[in-house]
Amino acid sequence: MGIQINGQTDTISAADGSLSITGTDLGVTNLNITGLSTFSGGIQVGVTTSVTVGTSFIKNNAVGLGTTTTAGRNAGVGTATGTIIYNLSTSTVEVYSGTSWNSVSTQFSASGGQVSAQQADGAYYHIFTASGDFVITSGTKQVEILMIAGGGGGGNQHGGGGGAGALYYNPTFTLNAGTYTVTIGTGGVGGSSASPDGSTNGTNSVFGPGTPAHIVLNGGGFGRRMSIPGVSLQSGGPGGCGGGGGLTPVIPSPPARTAGGSRTAPPTHPLPSPFVFGNAGGQGNDYGAAPAAGGGGGGGGCGPTGGPPGNEVPQTNGTAARGGDDFIAPTPFLPSTAISTLATALSTPTTFLGVPLPSPGDQLRAFGGGGAGGSHSPWGIYNPGGAYPGPYGGGSPARTGGLGGLGNAGAGVNGTPNRGAGGGGSGAGPTTAGNGSDGVLIIRYI
Repeated sequence: MGIQINGQTDTISAADGSLSITGTDLGVTNLNITGLSTFSGGIQVGVTTSVTVGTSFIKNNAVGLGTTTTAGRNAGVGTATGTIIYNLSTSTVEVYSGTSWNSVSTQFSASGGQVSAQQADGAYYHIFTASGDFVITSGTKQVEILMIAGGGGGGNQHGGGGGAGALYYNPTFTLNAGTYTVTIGTGGVGGSSASPDGSTNGTNSVFGPGTPAHIVLNGGGFGRRMSIPGVSLQSGGPGGCGGGGGLTPVIPSPPARTAGGSRTAPPTHPLPSPFVFGNAGGQGNDYGAAPAAGGGGGGGGCGPTGGPPGNEVPQTNGTAARGGDDFIAPTPFLPSTAISTLATALSTPTTFLGVPLPSPGDQLRAFGGGGAGGSHSPWGIYNPGGAYPGPYGGGSPARTGGLGGLGNAGAGVNGTPNRGAGGGGSGAGPTTAGNGSDGVLIIRYI
């Protein structure tokens, strides 16, 4: 016999521990269901009622999304493609694309850079190899950003390598609509026979002056030339990464080593900062130490071990110092699937920011190596793989910093283009030290 519910006679039956209700136009009030329920037809609720699940609800005139914070979202609120939340941290509605959370409140639109397009990995890239404007016409976006200042020039005559420009990397950098002025730092000039003390710092890279997203990065310090006998020692130049100290001649006595330049803090980010990378320059060697000769110290690099003692060598080493370690960008930031298409977009299909294609991944994603020190015969130079065609690079572990000049004749090599790397110190006085390389800005988002 049927059971009457709200004036309708319907049937309730139980089988295998389940409860089945069949009929039409069922009217049920104050129904509470525990466990999994399956409905084969539509569910209709009254105009003054709702369906509520946790903090989410459905009403006749509104849908309430579940709320969480960025931290809660990242901890795994939901990873199914198409999941929608309201993020209390950013006050925006966000949808999960399958690889990242994106704001749907306003469509994001941006332009600027020598590259400004979606690439093979599905991400959008903006690459600035020269100064310009980054313009966001609508929306807010969390982006990944890498920026580096110009590298310092190397020192003349058994001189120190130039320091790399300071590097900024932030994988969760939020940008709002507006115009952001971009200044790309230029590389410093290496010392020469005509101007042995003429090596210069790289210049600063700057993003967004006058905005909350303001970044200033100091250019790399210059490499110091060989010290002049009888004159007090002068260290390598200070900068985003310090320049290397030059060789100390047999005079003055007692023996001493010329210090590398210090790392200087940018005005927008007190050090230490989790986003700004750089190191001091290495000290040069003393000619009077056995065996006689020596070399300049390496310029500081942006890698985790890019400063002393990695960019200086013992007095009896026999080989001049390498440039400080390069910063290696994370693979997801510059995946191999994107690099070749980015090279083509930059109108350099056989190289990516100066590095030949193909090359090992750590070299393609390397930035900010210090320049290597120039040697005094019979010492050799740090040279694990030679310079890239140009020539440039080769003087730091991932080869962005310039090679040092060999013995009493070799010139220093320039830093790898648009990697913010230091130039190599030169060998003898008649030869020229390497120039530092210009910086770059890379912005990536999905």
